Amino acid sequence: MHLLLDVSRYFPAGCAIIAAIIGSIRQKEFDTASRIYWYYTCAGAIAEVVARMAAIEFGNNMAVYAVYSPIELLLICLYFNFSIPTLRRTGIGWYLAILGIVVSVLNAVFFQPLTEFNSNFLYFEGIVIIGLSLYSFYHLVRSSDDLRLAKLRHFWFPFIQCAFWTITFLNWGLYEYFNAHAQRFVVAINIFIGMISGVTYLCIALVFWQYPKLKPTDE
Repeated sequence: MHLLLDVSRYFPAGCAIIAAIIGSIRQKEFDTASRIYWYYTCAGAIAEVVARMAAIEFGNNMAVYAVYSPIELLLICLYFNFSIPTLRRTGIGWYLAILGIVVSVLNAVFFQPLTEFNSNFLYFEGIVIIGLSLYSFYHLVRSSDDLRLAKLRHFWFPFIQCAFWTITFLNWGLYEYFNAHAQRFVVAINIFIGMISGVTYLCIALVFWQYPKLKPTDE
């Protein structure tokens, strides 16, 4: 268990760095939406490294994730804004990004300070990202009668986000509960979240690597 915990602490940062590096290799081929997604990956890599350093130095990295979470939501909202034509025309992605920053600030001021686990905002972030991902799938289905989703780059990015947030959604509330009432389960939750985060970044790295073979729309 201790070995798994040690691996899970460094696994997300390592995988995020790999994804960011592969993205930097492919970034000249990216469209606007994909480049924003790469920025999100780079921000995630920085956040994971800083969070690990803060945990070692101060024993608490909640402030790092509290600051990073609205940045993450902003970049993902902008990705969807530029990858879905209807959102690009209306600018809804921008509105959701701004709303995310407001919600984050209000949560930090009135409910969960930066030194506490920001589960309230993570629930909000998860709902927004899952909703945007499902709307992206809806747009892809409506755009063609002969979809080959596995060949579309803008299927895989939302799929990865939807999978991550769906899998981890209940963990945010469980983490807070078990941290208060059953500490022995917190280690298992930390391992689970760390491993899932790392696998998510590896999936993004794979999409970046395969990017030239993927299509922006179904052709």
